[in-house]
Amino acid sequence: MREIDPTLSTHFPAGAVIVRQTPGVIEQSVRADLDDAQAEGWEFGACVRRGFSLTLADVLNHERTACTVPSADFLKLHIQLDGHQVIGGPGMNDTPVHSGRMAYLAEPEAKLKKAVVDSGRLRTVTITCDREFVAPLLSTMSAPTALLHYVDEPGSLYRFQDAPVPPAMRLIAEQLISLPSGPLADLLMEAKSLELLYQWLNALSAAPAIEPLSARNRDKAQALKEMLDTHDSVTTGIAQLSRDLAWNETQMMESFKHLTGVTISAYRHRLRMNRALAQLRETNRPITDIAFEAGYEHQANFATAFKRAFGLPPRRARMG
Repeated sequence: MREIDPTLSTHFPAGAVIVRQTPGVIEQSVRADLDDAQAEGWEFGACVRRGFSLTLADVLNHERTACTVPSADFLKLHIQLDGHQVIGGPGMNDTPVHSGRMAYLAEPEAKLKKAVVDSGRLRTVTITCDREFVAPLLSTMSAPTALLHYVDEPGSLYRFQDAPVPPAMRLIAEQLISLPSGPLADLLMEAKSLELLYQWLNALSAAPAIEPLSARNRDKAQALKEMLDTHDSVTTGIAQLSRDLAWNETQMMESFKHLTGVTISAYRHRLRMNRALAQLRETNRPITDIAFEAGYEHQANFATAFKRAFGLPPRRARMG
């Protein structure tokens, strides 16, 4: 039995998982089923290439938990589909990771990493690469300075940066986390995980160099995002949102776009499309009803907007 790839085993403590090694596209996979007083759900990991692994998690946490784990010399792409957590480590302040955000984390070796996970449902997709695998890819692109430092030499500090998850990447993450088990699913998992890595590297290369928000404006922009995430604020006008937050309207809109990468209007449209995607996947409601709830009187207009957001028509999204 070949040793489990370190990029995969780092997510799963020894003795806590079922390990499978089977011939096929995905030769190594690890699964942990959780069902105790703290949490219920599952975590799954697959080694796609040597030095390149994918980890998926869908866990309902019954209480807020905190842990400290040793890090390894890896680069991670983390997509937070649902839930909220905080991470920290040497040289890095405690940093929140919100739903709808993606982040890269370059880890130093043999340092302690702190993670605090809030109660509630946590769904995540994480790609983990070692230096040997990712260095040739990063060397061909305009990568952020922090990642170029990671490639050049092992670091002693954590390097972290987050951004909104683009709709195309979110769709891939949703597809990965809902895949069944089996040889055909393994084939799709390999293809989708490589596509996700490709999309991520392209997003990094295209990201503009911008100054970070002040802590105050970031907190207020995050509060606005959480307001918009509720159905109650879906029709509230910009002026009213500005009054509710006691915030200059122009600064509010600029800070929100800085945080999320899109305007308030575009973010609301993304929410409607994400809710439509969830309904297509999780219910048997007619597409006409889902379209109307998303703000479209005509199904053809909804189909056009949905395909623009996710790259495929609603009927194909419903088929999985």
